[in-house]
Amino acid sequence: MNPILLARHVQESLRELVHTTFNTTSPAFDGMVDRFLDQPQNFLKGPWVSVDMPFRQSVHEDGRWDQPFPDVPLLFAPYQHQLTAFERLGGQAPRSTLIATGTGSGKTESYLWPILEYCRQNKGKPGIKAILIYPMNALATDQARRIATALTSIASLEGIRAGIYADAEPQDAAHEVTADSIISHRDTMRKSPPDILLTNYKMLDYLLLRGRDRTLWEANAPETLRFLVVDEMHTFDGAQGADLALLIRRLKARLQTPNDHLVCVGSSATLGSADGAAADLGRYAETIFGENFDDAAVVRETRKTPGEVLKEPEYFEWPEPDEFRAALADAEDLDQPAAAQRLAACLFPDDGDPDLVELHAGDPDDPTWRLLLGRLLLEHYVCHRILRIINKASGPASLDEIANALGQVKAIRLWKPEDHHTLAELVISLIAWARTSSADSLRPLFNVRLQLWIREMARMVADLPRYVGDGRHSSIELYHAADLDTQIMRSMLPIVNCNRCGAAAHVGRQQRGVSTYWARLEQIYEEFFNGRGGDQIRLFYHTSIDRKINAAGSGGRIVKGLLDAETLEFQP
Repeated sequence: MNPILLARHVQESLRELVHTTFNTTSPAFDGMVDRFLDQPQNFLKGPWVSVDMPFRQSVHEDGRWDQPFPDVPLLFAPYQHQLTAFERLGGQAPRSTLIATGTGSGKTESYLWPILEYCRQNKGKPGIKAILIYPMNALATDQARRIATALTSIASLEGIRAGIYADAEPQDAAHEVTADSIISHRDTMRKSPPDILLTNYKMLDYLLLRGRDRTLWEANAPETLRFLVVDEMHTFDGAQGADLALLIRRLKARLQTPNDHLVCVGSSATLGSADGAAADLGRYAETIFGENFDDAAVVRETRKTPGEVLKEPEYFEWPEPDEFRAALADAEDLDQPAAAQRLAACLFPDDGDPDLVELHAGDPDDPTWRLLLGRLLLEHYVCHRILRIINKASGPASLDEIANALGQVKAIRLWKPEDHHTLAELVISLIAWARTSSADSLRPLFNVRLQLWIREMARMVADLPRYVGDGRHSSIELYHAADLDTQIMRSMLPIVNCNRCGAAAHVGRQQRGVSTYWARLEQIYEEFFNGRGGDQIRLFYHTSIDRKINAAGSGGRIVKGLLDAETLEFQP
């Protein structure tokens, strides 16, 4: 997925949606929405870019790694934060842990391998030894496949059984663990409970209540259940968090689990990253699980620095602005592999070097080609510069910030700002397509994330047209009410737009005893939508361009029939 091109398409589609939805047939409001959308920050903000450096791994120079569980060998090279989780969750005295690491950091493996080791040590003992709770059935199904792979790939785990009890029983329910599935047949699990149970919190509630599921728990002695995992723990807040907390307490009461016996695990990429948040996260976890979480319970990711990843560059060529503008425009109409090749050819012109010849002529969808692109990007000065700019930011960096920082580079300082912006888009697009190899698999060169913020089109107000001479009047401008101070708001009225005929109008309120149609937004909205305004709510349409003089000298007030000092005439 090319995040840059996708962001462009999303932005354009959203602008077109707003333009089409609120397009007015009233001449006086003509162009109002387009002018509003043309102003930066009014509707869309961003995109902001994050490019994560690789996680630190504990791998020897020859590519080997130490096995934390020799009898249940890892099928992957562990990250440093995974080893920290293994140390807490493994051994004879495992401790409750929160795994707060990023996307693609191996959170599942961080708790799964200690659970597998515990099940191996207690192989043959009946009862459910670990329960994994997921907020969505799709997540449970995805994790089930990964667990099935581990159970069928490691010889020492033969005989360990896992089952999934989420949503409705599938028609082709599995009676045993296979290479790509775990047990899903309900009666099979009731007759012989699995060692590991995957479920969601609503289904777990049913399993504790329904009589026909009673046999699922009959084999559990008070100390049989050892691990309880809640995945995507950030989704359990508010009322749902309270429901989960009570459910866990009922589960422990039902199984008569001893105090301080259950090892609880919460995982999420969004639990919190600030150092000061550890204590708050610990208290939150203790509230949910009813178990102790010590001061070191929060496991966070550890990443390499740009200096460790980016070596001395070998390529210093800067493509001409018209070249990469054309390349990015061409990429808009190409599929992802072809777009990557078009952009790569722009950044790495073919000079006869074998690598560059392959880049221009090879298959961009082939893993070898993507590995080559990744290696060449790590050798290019432009890529180095952009990555360092992004990682220097305290959080995600906006494309405008990246472009401004590129503008400080002496070689391209005289370029137009929009050219710096486009160059950043081109390089980030290539980074997202590139791959690198690790000790055990093919991975993205870097994890690239883009964020777009869309502002809700609510509490919108518009100013009133003023006569400016020669039979002309000022255009009507649209604003967010929250952006205006109290004084300016007194010269604004909310607007309405008919979704059938497209007519637009200001909305005012006829005040008894005063000569103004202005009122607080809350009052106008309540009376307009609830029908409580009776005949006091007025819609103002433009009907003439006759010049009117407000003899009352109302200044910025909105006066019946004479809106502003010199203005157009409105009729309710």
